[in-house]
This record gives sequence, structure tokens and C-alpha cells, in this order.
Amino acid sequence: MTDPAPPAHVTRRRRSILVTLLGVLVMAAAGLLSIVSFFALLMIVAGSYGSQTSDPLGFLTVIVAPPLSVIAGLGLILRWRWSRYYLLLLFAVLIGANIAELARGGVTTTRHTTAAGVVATSRNTWGGPNRHSIPIITACAAGIVVLLLPAVRREFHPPRVPRSAPPSGSPPPLPQAAGARDWRAGHRGRDSLYYEEWHDGEWRRIEIGGEMLIGRPHHVVYVPSPEKWLGYPEWARHRRDEILGRLRSELAPPDYDYYFEGQSAPPAPAPAPTAAAVEAAVKPSQWLTLAAVIAIMLAIAAGMAWLVKTGLEHGETVLPLKQPSLRRTISRDKEPATFWLSIGTFSVVGLGATGFAAWLTWEGWLLRRRSGSRA
Repeated sequence: MTDPAPPAHVTRRRRSILVTLLGVLVMAAAGLLSIVSFFALLMIVAGSYGSQTSDPLGFLTVIVAPPLSVIAGLGLILRWRWSRYYLLLLFAVLIGANIAELARGGVTTTRHTTAAGVVATSRNTWGGPNRHSIPIITACAAGIVVLLLPAVRREFHPPRVPRSAPPSGSPPPLPQAAGARDWRAGHRGRDSLYYEEWHDGEWRRIEIGGEMLIGRPHHVVYVPSPEKWLGYPEWARHRRDEILGRLRSELAPPDYDYYFEGQSAPPAPAPAPTAAAVEAAVKPSQWLTLAAVIAIMLAIAAGMAWLVKTGLEHGETVLPLKQPSLRRTISRDKEPATFWLSIGTFSVVGLGATGFAAWLTWEGWLLRRRSGSRA
């Protein structure tokens, strides 16, 4: 059986590595901030130092936003529509807040008396809490650009067809334009797939197993054996070859690989991808993005290691909180519990960043090896 060519109007739903990496990066950054949120919440509950200065906006920013952003990062990976809207709003709020912070305190003036008794004035353009504003604005702007790309938007808004039945008393027309086909196929969740046909005024569906992969093909379709296929509804029971031909035209190789249960090879195997197709699966810009994320994680790990080392050597460290009103130097002799809590927080963040960098490196190596074996 020869597979029909995919119709020209069909738009396949693809999952770009760039969006997945953005989701992973959001989860990592929000996860690190969630550690601070946890300890800040404990301080507020205990009514400890500085917690009385908290306000509703600060509570939402410090306590609620980081854990919610972790969920939104996961939603970005799974292509949940609300997560895209949430992150667009979050990035816009962060850009506005940091621009306001720069405008309010971007330049600080300090005066000091020299040894000769002369009063000197110095201006610090990027001093105080404003030194982080430019990187945050740049990162958030890049995130907004990525999420507003038309190709990315299509990943979160696939073309859908209404499922409502036609009005009673009228013939059931197809829910598509005149002359369009009466079947469709697509994804259900992350792994599974489905095939639907229009029968008696409604869409009827069968589920087909699958699994998401990394690289190309990005999905494998597990085709049931002819015996198990007989367990499908009557309208699809004896049309296995026809339905599989339609599936392969919609979910076509090399993006999809088909595994036929009980058979050593599919009856109509797809041609092996060429070396050029494999090289095009992962673009050089995506490799650079992966390398940049790994470098950022390693830099965070190095910074945490330096904080732990200097804290243990000098017996003093800083309280790991964002607000200037709460952030202060603590001594091991005067506040041992808070000191070791801070050292523990730095250690957990450093180990988490190191582990995340190692995981990204491992996944990148596996993807590189898989691409090399296919070439």
C-alpha cells in the first residue's frame, strides 16, 4: 500500500527545542528562588527579623511567584496554553519593575572625607540593587521574543475543529470547509496519539500508543498487532491498513517512527533519514543555547561554592533574601542557626545547579551520539 501524500493545508504541530529549553531554564531559576521563598515564608510565620515589613505585593513576589513559575515552566515544556500567557505577563512585569528601579536609583552619590580632610563626592552608576536590572531586562525581553514567535504560538494553539453536533433536523455536514477531508490525527498529551473520523454527525476517535523522543524522530508510534486492532470499534476494526496509511501521511517520517507490534519490520518502512536531515534536526543556534544554559548553571554553582568557602573561612555570610530590608550580614558566633541555614541554602543551590548542568550535558551528549549514529 502506497502512503498518500499529506494534504497541503495540513499544519503539523512541532515542538521546538528552544521552547523546551526555555521551560527548563524557567523551572531551574524559579526552583532556586523557591528555596528562598520557603525560608522567607518560615520567617514570616515565625515573625522573625524583618518579616513585619512585608506587604501583599512583596508576599506575592517572594512567596507565591517562584513556586507558581516552576509549574509554569513545566507547563511550557508540556505546551500548556496558560503557561505561555503567564510567562509573557511575568516577563513584562519584571521588565517594568526593573526599568522603574533603574530610573529610581540608577545613580547613587556618596561622600567621604579623605586623609587630608577633603570632602570628596563619588557617583556610582550601577551600584546597589540595580546591578542586576540590565541582565534581568535582557533575559525577560529575550523570553518575550521567543514566546511571541509565530512558530512558537502555533505550538500552543494548534488548529482545532469544533466537536459540536449539527442542529437536529438537518443533515450532519462536515465541521470543516467544503471539500475538506472527514478525518484527522494528532497528539493526545505528551506521548499518545489519536485518529478521528466524522460519523453520524460527530467525531469518533481511537487512541494509539506512542512515546516522545529527543531529536529526530521526535515521536515513535506503537502500532497494535492485527489481533489487538480487532478490539477497536466497528467503524475502524477492519480498516487497519487504510487508517495507518492516513496516519503516516499526517504524522510522517522522519519526524515520526512506526513500531509494529509482533512484526520485525513495518510493511512499508519509511526511508532512513539522510545525514543532511539529521544535521538539520538540531540547529547550531540551539546547541549554542544549550551551551549557554550549562555555562549559566556552572557560574551559579561556582558563585555558591565561593559563598560557602568565604563564609566558613571568615565565620560570616549574608542572609539569602532578595529584599534589601531583610538582607544582612550574619555571624556564626552570634546567630549560629541562621548562619548554618544560609550556608545550607547556598550549598543546596550550588549542588542543584551543578546537577542540572550535568544533566543537560548528558542529554546533549546523548542527542549528539544519536544524531551521529543516524548519520
